[in-house]
Amino acid sequence: MRVFSTLILLSLPAASVAAEQGPIASSVHAGERVRITVHGGANATQVVGVYRAGGAESLEVGQPDPHGGPEMRRAFPVDSLVSVEVSRGRTHNTLAGFLVGFLAGAAVSLPTLSNNNNSEIPPVGIWIYPVAFGLAGGLVGSGLGSERWEKVWDGPARP
Repeated sequence: MRVFSTLILLSLPAASVAAEQGPIASSVHAGERVRITVHGGANATQVVGVYRAGGAESLEVGQPDPHGGPEMRRAFPVDSLVSVEVSRGRTHNTLAGFLVGFLAGAAVSLPTLSNNNNSEIPPVGIWIYPVAFGLAGGLVGSGLGSERWEKVWDGPARP
């Protein structure tokens, strides 16, 4: 019985800290890139920044200054939030770019094969265009991508 009482007493401070932090702070850590959707009358706006702090009543997000100055911090009331999402990295399309480039290179080299009657082109020469186009497509695909977002909090339903 004493062990049970001790466990209950030890859990009370943790419960009060969680209540002070609010529902968002328990699922987002300081320094994570977040995208929050703020309800603003008839429309909702999205704000992307770095999560700095959160409490039961507000959420603080830092955004870089476009003019190179210090970070701008903005506080949003929890009541005005529609959702909070956390960035989980970027996706890259390297393989898809390589495949598209390879197929385009193969399409370019096919007319060359049919016109030469296989007498002047060495077997290795058939692969020059597909490989070159594939490498170029892979470079382009690695630069293209999108950010993956995970929704960690949904606000209450609005009428």
